[in-house]
Amino acid sequence: MDVPLSASGSTEARPAFPAGGGELGELIRAFDWSQTSLGPLALWPQSLKTVTQTLLLSPVPIVLLWGEDGVMIYNDAYSGFAGGRHPQLLGSKVREGWPEVADFNDNVMRVGLAGGTLAYKDQELTLFRHGRPEQVWMNLDYSPVLDESGRPAGVIAIVVETTERVRADRRVLADRERLTRLFEQAPGLMALLTGPDHVFELANPAYMQLVGPREVIGKSMRDALPEMARQGFVDILDKVFHSGQAYVGTGARVLVQRAPGGPEVPRYVDFVFQPVLDVNGQVTGIFIEGYDVTERTEAEERVRTSEERFRALVHATSDVLYRMSADWKEMRRLDGRGILAGTEEPTVAWLEDYVHPEDQGLVLSAIADALARKGAFQLEHRVRQVDGSVGWLSSRAIPLVDESGAIVEWFGAASDVTERKRAEQHLRLVVNELNHRVKNNLAMTHAIATQTFRSAESLAQAQASFEARIMALAQANDLLTGERGVGVSLHGVLEQALRPHVHDEPGRVHLDGPEVRLTPKTALALSMAAHELSTNALKYGAWSVPEGRVAITWAVRDGEGLHPRFTLEWRESGGPPVAPPARRGFGARLIERGLAAEMGGTVAMRFEPDGLVCVVDAPLTVYDDE
Repeated sequence: MDVPLSASGSTEARPAFPAGGGELGELIRAFDWSQTSLGPLALWPQSLKTVTQTLLLSPVPIVLLWGEDGVMIYNDAYSGFAGGRHPQLLGSKVREGWPEVADFNDNVMRVGLAGGTLAYKDQELTLFRHGRPEQVWMNLDYSPVLDESGRPAGVIAIVVETTERVRADRRVLADRERLTRLFEQAPGLMALLTGPDHVFELANPAYMQLVGPREVIGKSMRDALPEMARQGFVDILDKVFHSGQAYVGTGARVLVQRAPGGPEVPRYVDFVFQPVLDVNGQVTGIFIEGYDVTERTEAEERVRTSEERFRALVHATSDVLYRMSADWKEMRRLDGRGILAGTEEPTVAWLEDYVHPEDQGLVLSAIADALARKGAFQLEHRVRQVDGSVGWLSSRAIPLVDESGAIVEWFGAASDVTERKRAEQHLRLVVNELNHRVKNNLAMTHAIATQTFRSAESLAQAQASFEARIMALAQANDLLTGERGVGVSLHGVLEQALRPHVHDEPGRVHLDGPEVRLTPKTALALSMAAHELSTNALKYGAWSVPEGRVAITWAVRDGEGLHPRFTLEWRESGGPPVAPPARRGFGARLIERGLAAEMGGTVAMRFEPDGLVCVVDAPLTVYDDE
């Protein structure tokens, strides 16, 4: 509501009372008090004027509640407290001005008008000073104001808001409580010692767990924990207190007597003795903070012992040795023994660094099985050797467990079985080759027998031809066996096939061509073809007369496909005239069809005036030690 102004409103007409008083003095002089139970200013009793003039001059928030209704008169300081309710509070009844605390003010008026006083410290109230509820705290002092007859006519209230201080105190208290909870719940050891005698003021549960269930609060370190004094820790506290310099202990061995007359139990502690300073920089106490690291220290000792055992084993064996974490995710150490690239630094990339990509799945599967069983890991697998080549290891690892049976780590050894694996692989290749060759020889023997006896003019001729061909087949196999693993030399195949027919006669045969190594299959086919051509040359061709000659030449040239082209020419000269036979015998069919089929090429036989010419043209499958 608006403040009602007096009807005689100009500045000159305003009364001289009250004098000054700032904003509220102006408002009081301008207010139409005739509309209140107080009546016009000019009719106010002297007691009311005096107290009004006094409160207007005070810098402290003061409000006067006059009469039974508690009509409100206040100063500038109180207007700040009133907030959005100023200036409507001026001249209003206190119950109507502050309806949210009407009951509180009713009691104030009853006590004050009865001549009593009231005082409240940090009184909590909820006020609507700005149109919304506010929780506020105040120091309130209420005293009666006497009229001219000496009877209480009103109540004067000194109002000092303490909201900010109360909130600050509560924040400090909350912070202190939070710090206390943190102190109590901290996993580390904490204790506060005061004075030069190092008297325990605080000790958290972690500290008490270390020293045992003893009464320490209010006692000096020397009296509460005498074993600490015997071990020199009180002397260290004295130095910290007098020097102001912190002391740090790492892995310190402490003997703790947790019960009177009980044994002294060794523990290991990381700790700090931190001096506590007052505002003047003087040491008043010592804050102890630290951790019981006994388990860590004992684990480190176990690791050191394990390292020593590992080193002893390394020196005693030629095997690859390694240590793995409990879950196999980390290789902690590897002594490669010149086989693998060793490392003393833990690595999580061991699988990619050491195990052949195609065997990594097998290794992981074997690890999963070993972990599930808590049993030994055992596997033969391929690895990347220190020189980058692929090798084989036979690896076995066993779990190392703690007192509870939990796996702590794995210790393993691996033997180099590369040579054995290569020998096994070579043996498999030899067996496979032998099986294949036996099958081919049986098939060829069957074909030779069938065709020889079918085309021979007499049994004697058939037997002779069959024996010669079987002998040629056997000699070819001898050559294949002798040169197994490196391919078969074409020059050697031809020399062995021709030797029985020319008996090392000089000049009867001429061989010319580059070094070519053949697969067993190709070598066998060419050997049998050379035998047939030689037999034909002895019977009907160049070697049937002393001056006859045979020239065998070959060449290799680039081909259009994946393989180079191979050309071999058998050319006879100096023999009797030759003519195409009336019918093709087995030898001719073996050369023209069998050799062509075996080599995947063509074979052409020409009966020229100087003698037989046989030309082989085929892709050359070079021996590659498959």
